[in-house]
Amino acid sequence: MTTTYLAHLPASGLRDKTVKMTTKSIADFEAWREGRDLSASLLTDWRDHLGRKHLSPRTKNTELARVKAALNWMRKREQHGLDASTIGDVLTAFPVDREAPRVLSRDEIASLATACKGSETGRTVMALLVTGMRHEELMTLTPANLIEQGIEVRAANSKNRQGRVIPWFLIGNARPLFQPLPFVYDKHHWDKIRERSGVDVPLKAMRSTAATYLAFWGKMPLIAVAKVMGHTMDVLERNYLGAALFDLKGDSMPEIMGITL
Repeated sequence: MTTTYLAHLPASGLRDKTVKMTTKSIADFEAWREGRDLSASLLTDWRDHLGRKHLSPRTKNTELARVKAALNWMRKREQHGLDASTIGDVLTAFPVDREAPRVLSRDEIASLATACKGSETGRTVMALLVTGMRHEELMTLTPANLIEQGIEVRAANSKNRQGRVIPWFLIGNARPLFQPLPFVYDKHHWDKIRERSGVDVPLKAMRSTAATYLAFWGKMPLIAVAKVMGHTMDVLERNYLGAALFDLKGDSMPEIMGITL
């Protein structure tokens, strides 16, 4: 029944990866539905089924949003009998606990840097730490992104579709990390690095750490920090000003964090 919606996706303006992931979510929903008619009761059962799965609340809500978007697209074309209020009332989001982003101490950073040495995945982790780039942004870098001013994150590869440049002076003596490209990442190797370092954090902690250190550095206006990180001021202030840091010295991210490369 969702065939027409899936056929519409490639021309919707969504990224190829988003189209692929959305298609998988819809396919999972259809496999669970097994051809049963769409109804409020069926959607309630599906939300309950999704709630029992061992997924994070955010992932569950992404699945909900994808199916909800498909149902609303179909509703506007009279492809089923459900109205907008029914779809919205039944497919309510799961509660999400908002925890403060993890920010590494300088001792933790030193332990992590030691554990990363000699590993391609370790090189990737350190590059994430000194730039604060999103994982997918880093993994899509090519030599063409290394321009005279710094590391260019192009809009097409950015989560918010806004390009930016991370200046070389912030990278400092970590610049050799960016040769060769592309970067390599292996989750098993990352698990080993965490085990060796004793720093058991998610990979996204590299980004929250970089943003927080840069925000409390004091040598860049917060609006410039937000721009370098690819955030709005609202997101920066809401998420990265909680773990106050003091006595940050140096002229580049490695120096600020006390990293020896």
